[in-house]
Amino acid sequence: MNKVNHYTDEFKIRIVEEVLSGKITKEECRRQYGIKGKSTVLKWIRKFAGTYTRFPSMNIEQKSEEIDRLREQLRLLKKELEYEQLKSTSYLEMIKIAEEDLKIPIRKSLVPNSPESKRPLS
Repeated sequence: MNKVNHYTDEFKIRIVEEVLSGKITKEECRRQYGIKGKSTVLKWIRKFAGTYTRFPSMNIEQKSEEIDRLREQLRLLKKELEYEQLKSTSYLEMIKIAEEDLKIPIRKSLVPNSPESKRPLS
């Protein structure tokens, strides 16, 4: 008969904190601590995640600063995405002009002489 391990709630919460903070993956956690069940850590996360705070040792001011930093990072990423989308649209327009006006074949078809290979860019 298999031996059943019993872990304290404190141990389980420590594991949940490690996994949710990104210090370790669920699978690494299982191997490191000898946890047998494949879904055991996931069950602990579901049970104890409500008691876990993402920034447990931070005070309110530090949390606010972290939130501001993350908002700024999000704003910059959105700006970067917008720029890349504009670049992509520009490249597609240049390809369209080269193919239609300058009669330069740029896009290749996977199947030679197929209707798609002669289809104009919309």
